[in-house]
Amino acid sequence: MEDPGGREIDLCFKTCYIIGKAVNLTCAEVLMKKLSLFLILVASLIFTSLTPVFAGISGTVYGAFAGRYLWRGQLLSDTPVIQPGVSVGLNKFTLDWWGSYSIDTGLFEESDYRVSFTDSVPFIPLLSASSGYWIYTHPSVLFTSNELFGTLSVDVPSKPYISYYFDPIFGKGGYAELGVSQELEFFGIGINGGLNAGYNFGDNGYTPSFTAAAGTIGASYTFAGIKINPVFTGQYSLDKQYKSLGTWMVNISYGFAFEEDSTAPAGDSASK
Repeated sequence: MEDPGGREIDLCFKTCYIIGKAVNLTCAEVLMKKLSLFLILVASLIFTSLTPVFAGISGTVYGAFAGRYLWRGQLLSDTPVIQPGVSVGLNKFTLDWWGSYSIDTGLFEESDYRVSFTDSVPFIPLLSASSGYWIYTHPSVLFTSNELFGTLSVDVPSKPYISYYFDPIFGKGGYAELGVSQELEFFGIGINGGLNAGYNFGDNGYTPSFTAAAGTIGASYTFAGIKINPVFTGQYSLDKQYKSLGTWMVNISYGFAFEEDSTAPAGDSASK
C-alpha cells in the first residue's frame, strides 16, 4: 500500500526541482528563498499588528563627535570624544539615554539616563514647565550620581529658559542655568545658535560662583531624514575655577515616529 504522504513529499521536491531549474538555483536555495519570503511576510504582519500599540511614540537617535567635553563650565575631557544617545517620547513623557566614549582612553566614561515630564503651565499657554530625574553613571570609575531638575521655558522666538538641578543624595548645592536659543532656515540650511550662563551653588565640590558664559553657533542640513549639524562652542570663564575654552562638535541625528492609522473609521482610533 502506497503512503499518500510520500507522494506529497515527492511532488514537493519535483516542484522545487522544476522551479530551481527554471531560475538556475538548487532545490535547497529555492527552499531557503521561500523560507526567507515567509519570514519577511510574518515579520511584516507582526509589525503591522503592533504599530497601533506604539502609536504616538516618537524619538531621535543621535551621535556626536566632539573635540572636547565641556559641561556647565567644567572641562571633563580635553581630548576628542564620541557621544551617542537616544530619546523616546510618548505624550508628555520622555526617556533618554546619553553616553560619552573617550577616544584617548578607549573607555566608555559616562552613561546617563533621564526620565522627564513636560507640559504647558495652566492659564499661561506660552510658558512650559518640565521636571525629571537624571542618573549619571561612570563605568570606568564605578561611580553613580543622581539629579532632580526643573525647567521653565517661554515659547517665543528666542526660547528663553531657566533650569535648576540638584543631587538629592550626594549634592551639597545645586546648579542654575539661564539661556536662550534660536534656529532659522535659509534655502534649506538651518542656522542655529544659543547663549547660556550658569551659577554653581557648591555642587561637585566647587566654591559657589558663576561658572561660564557660553555661546554656540552651528549650521544644519537634513537629507533622507538624517540631520547633520556641525557646531562651534566657546565659553568665557566667570570665575577662576573655570577656564575660557572653545570646542567643535559634529552632530548626526535621525528622528522617528509611530503614527496612528489614518484609515481607521471616524470615531475610532488605531491606538485604542
